[in-house]
Amino acid sequence: MESSGCSGVISAADQCSYLKAGNCAPDGYINYLELYYCSLDSAHWFAMIIFLFVLVVLFFMLGTSAEDYFCPTLGVISDLLRLSPDVAGITILALGNGAPDVFSTFVAVTQMKFELAIGELTGAGVFVSLVVVGAVTLASSATVEPLPFIRDTTFYLLVGSGMLVMIALGSFHLYESISFLLIYAFYVSLSVAMNVIKNRRAAQKRKKAAGDEDEPPRRGHSISYTGAPIARHASIGSIDGEGTLTSRSTGPYGALSAMDTSTSLELAPDKSWKDGAVELWIIWLERYEWGEKTILQRIVTVLTFPITIVFDITIPQVQEDTYYRPYNAASMLFSPLLLMTAFSGIVDFYHTSWAGGWVPLWGIIEVVALGLALLVFFTTKTDELPRYNFFFVGYAFLISIVWIYIIANELVDLLEAIGLVLEISPSLLGMTVLAWGNSIGDLVSNVVVARQGSPAMAIAACFGGPLFNMLVGLGTSLTYRNILDYPDPYEVALPTTVLFSFLFVIISMVSTLIVVPVCKFKFIRPYAIYTIALYLFFTACNLMVEFGLLPDDVNIGN
Repeated sequence: MESSGCSGVISAADQCSYLKAGNCAPDGYINYLELYYCSLDSAHWFAMIIFLFVLVVLFFMLGTSAEDYFCPTLGVISDLLRLSPDVAGITILALGNGAPDVFSTFVAVTQMKFELAIGELTGAGVFVSLVVVGAVTLASSATVEPLPFIRDTTFYLLVGSGMLVMIALGSFHLYESISFLLIYAFYVSLSVAMNVIKNRRAAQKRKKAAGDEDEPPRRGHSISYTGAPIARHASIGSIDGEGTLTSRSTGPYGALSAMDTSTSLELAPDKSWKDGAVELWIIWLERYEWGEKTILQRIVTVLTFPITIVFDITIPQVQEDTYYRPYNAASMLFSPLLLMTAFSGIVDFYHTSWAGGWVPLWGIIEVVALGLALLVFFTTKTDELPRYNFFFVGYAFLISIVWIYIIANELVDLLEAIGLVLEISPSLLGMTVLAWGNSIGDLVSNVVVARQGSPAMAIAACFGGPLFNMLVGLGTSLTYRNILDYPDPYEVALPTTVLFSFLFVIISMVSTLIVVPVCKFKFIRPYAIYTIALYLFFTACNLMVEFGLLPDDVNIGN
């Protein structure tokens, strides 16, 4: 939505006619304001229920597409590129974990909705550095390594302070936007150098202790996605040359509980359609780990099934434990529909035709896609990665990005509509609803990691994640916008809520840099209570600004 045009709907005499006149075209696929003011003009309460339902669905889709499809693809890419764990952790893994924030920021900035973008980034940063750190500390006390801790917190403090100054100046030039990316590149280089030095010293100590000077230092080439959700799909069986499906999974499936790993199902060609349906049902139960789920998890699985199946038939599976030939073949057929929809603003695939209108462009593309789907189906095995899996890896990377971008675009559009209808500022929506929605996953996964015995890793993620989102997410978005508008700078304002966000980021980092070293680099529970209380105070300050109890026109740049 164009914010300038959409804001006029509030004061318009006939709001429906104002929207019908094209004064507020949506950037997404649903015109939420038209739904509110036209279709459901006499039932605004029902429209808000729909908005909230769609909001929850979009957050679920955004998190699922990033965690269950984008992150695993990045893990495979890391293995193919043979990245060391330290490099992969602050590049590939950071991109996977920060994808929702990065893409939400990119959409908001490119649509000239900077308040929403910076509100989400700073709000999420404050939430993670205060609430998530506090929750991790309460779950399991953490002792961190001094140098990496000081490096991460100092970088975050300096970046937050510098970002505040730049926003206060009122604009971002191209060189300033590029500088964010260069700063992160320097941060990565410094982190890698510190890890190399640390590993060499450790190797020397091992050699000295073992008395073996010829032992070469070891270097890892794999990355572990600690804290990521367990794969939804279990590995199903394989079909042997005699047409026998051997199950590799066990679990209580009601009547199927008697089955064990030696149970096999004959896929004879003369079986009835009922037998085939039963066999297919067993496969589905195994793939979704039905027997290992609680009743609540089963309900959630059923409710979210339409979403997960859409992802499954459009995004290729690239890991051995989730690969399934029918899904990857289906993705070759259905993913082009997603791509044609996403890029319809560049080429109108659905209304372009050849041969005098008899041959639609989308039909030609789908015929080619059908040929690829058949090729995949007949040249691969049911649950074994093909030799050309590298093609699926690249294609899954592309489709995952397209999905995340589409969902983030729709999410930003919906939040702006809610803000206009309820007269809530975009910055407050960004630092509350959008920030909370994108950060709940960090809260859950980091607490789980801490309880599993790695609290230091969880604490490190609380500082490294927001730093990546701010430098790479905002840096990429602003650089793209600056290139489009070159040589004009990207004009911004500094609402009081955003000022509060940066101030609390600075307070959080200064407090952490003082308290944690004094406590011998241990996060103690009293400090956790302090961080959570500080976040509650931060939220109260923002609400006071929104309700007019504090001034909302602060702009120290003018």
